[in-house]
Amino acid sequence: MAASFKQNWVPRNIADIDDANAITDLGQPHFIKREHLSKLYKNYQPKANDTYVATYPKCGTTWTIKIIEHLNKQVLDGIGGGLTEDEFVPWFETITSPKFRVDVKKAMDKANAKENRVWKTHSTPGLLPKPETGKIKVIVCTRHPLDVFVSTWHHVRRMSKSTEYEEPFTSFFRNVCLTGLNTDHILRFHEEYFEAVDKGEIEGLFIKFEDMKTENGAMDGIEKIAKFMNISEFDADKIAKLTSFKSMRKLESDKGMLTAKKGENGEQVFQKGTDTSAGSVDKVGTNHIRAGKVGGWVEYMNDEDLVMWRNYVRVWEVYCPLTVEFYGRDFLMGG
Repeated sequence: MAASFKQNWVPRNIADIDDANAITDLGQPHFIKREHLSKLYKNYQPKANDTYVATYPKCGTTWTIKIIEHLNKQVLDGIGGGLTEDEFVPWFETITSPKFRVDVKKAMDKANAKENRVWKTHSTPGLLPKPETGKIKVIVCTRHPLDVFVSTWHHVRRMSKSTEYEEPFTSFFRNVCLTGLNTDHILRFHEEYFEAVDKGEIEGLFIKFEDMKTENGAMDGIEKIAKFMNISEFDADKIAKLTSFKSMRKLESDKGMLTAKKGENGEQVFQKGTDTSAGSVDKVGTNHIRAGKVGGWVEYMNDEDLVMWRNYVRVWEVYCPLTVEFYGRDFLMGG
């Protein structure tokens, strides 16, 4: 039985990336390698107001990025994953990945020359390059951890050829999520962002997935993101409708998700979502935009699982008070 899915484990801070003795307790996708990160940090030139959509995986990353595309009027006609340079919000750590950049030096030069940069990342704040003057800006979308774990399980299972993981949800929850082998301990991940803001190291905007799922909450969230990015001209109501999960699922079905492949003439290649269901504890959902359901975890967990989760929170709330306060303890406990 696999303990976890296939990942590359790296240090939490740039200063440790080349230290062979450093603790490596942050999981990155299998295609992001430590030696490629080393090259990235040595050559990337950070600028004040570089903006990152920095999320724990499956907290609403793609959703937040699609909102940002609309706010900046740079909308991809499909769903993006950040793997290509064609997207308005590329995945930061792929700049120096030979898997996605044929000419890494050229990609690095292009990234450094770019203005008004917005990046996707699943890294800790210690792995985001800071400029000598000014601050980077970070948008963090949070989501109830139990819903995150359900979404991650579907994602990891549908990508089983590359993640090498095929265990049922209960095993995933107990042996991967509760042990920190799912990227990181989720409460610690968010705590580091709250601490970085409190210390004045970054500018941060924190939005809640659950708030964004309501009609008024979505518009409020869009307005907060626009203000944070200094964008004044936009139609929040229109963007909310275009980025609803219903609209996003339809977009994946009609247009598809952008892949890193190129067609014969260099054109973009999209892969359409064909799964009409969101999946269940017995059936893996195969679309990237799956359900976006709030509280869907209750369909996956039994009473024993919930006891284990609450004990987990009791341990980690001591080390993550800012995160617990932001979520709300009762909400976090699944009450």
